[in-house]
Amino acid sequence: MSNGNSRPSLLFKTHPAFFRERIAPLFPQVDFRDLKPTDLIRILIQSVWLAVFRINPPAPRPRVHARLWRRRMKQWGLSLARLIPRRWRRRLTPAVIRKQMEEVAKHEVWANRPMGVVTYLLTVAILLIAIITPFSLLSQLIFMILLWFIALSVRRIPGNLATMILIVLSAIASGRYLWWRLNYTLNWDDLLDLTLGFLLLGAELFAWLVLMLGYFQSARPLQRQPVKLPADPSQWPSVDIYIPTYNEPLDVVRPTVHAALAMDWPREKLNVYLLDDGRREEFREFAEEAGARYMTRPDNSHAKAGNLNH
Repeated sequence: MSNGNSRPSLLFKTHPAFFRERIAPLFPQVDFRDLKPTDLIRILIQSVWLAVFRINPPAPRPRVHARLWRRRMKQWGLSLARLIPRRWRRRLTPAVIRKQMEEVAKHEVWANRPMGVVTYLLTVAILLIAIITPFSLLSQLIFMILLWFIALSVRRIPGNLATMILIVLSAIASGRYLWWRLNYTLNWDDLLDLTLGFLLLGAELFAWLVLMLGYFQSARPLQRQPVKLPADPSQWPSVDIYIPTYNEPLDVVRPTVHAALAMDWPREKLNVYLLDDGRREEFREFAEEAGARYMTRPDNSHAKAGNLNH
């Protein structure tokens, strides 16, 4: 950075407009009015980079004062508030909406399978429309506030309906981001930028796919209730425990076998199997001493899966 006592460099002094308009945007970290020895190295390295990748200088962006942004945000908020009639503002409270959503969630129509299929199809259609529809900045802000308001209103509703609504909201938000990334952020004019952009987009798509698969697994959990065991232990089911091993030392396997044998279950209904793919005699002797059953096989086909299923 230059100070008040520094003199402008000779090059900048002789050609100020050229450096300010053509050279300075390429080297934003260099102050040409006060060049230092290290700046020459920086310029050399940056010049090689620019010569290889042919990066165009960034277009200057107008500076917007933070106060102006706050004023615009306030105006947008007031404009959004005026869109809602005053009599509706008193009714559209989170508590009222939550109560109405609870009544909707308990309605018997959701038990009807054809109605469920129609609901899913409509949800997918609305999801696609919400993802691909372009919004202005103000519309995007209103849409974001709407999603946030819906999420706050339904997140405390008991049952599966609230979970499904939150999943749809998350899919809309993440889907709009990916749609924007795919249509507006890839540079198709530069092969290197396009390649790197697709690599980053692929990573984001993978993360989004993992998120959607997680939603798919947790959207409708099974409501299983624990079953009480009979009072007579002789009627309890038998339990088989398989411990596969290949090249683990006996010091590692021994505590596992002892822990399995010490489970709180009737001993006559507890079967512990030591599955040894290493075919080691010391494991056979240990299993006989500990009270576990020793099993092996002539080959190691399909690795651990084959060891468990043979």
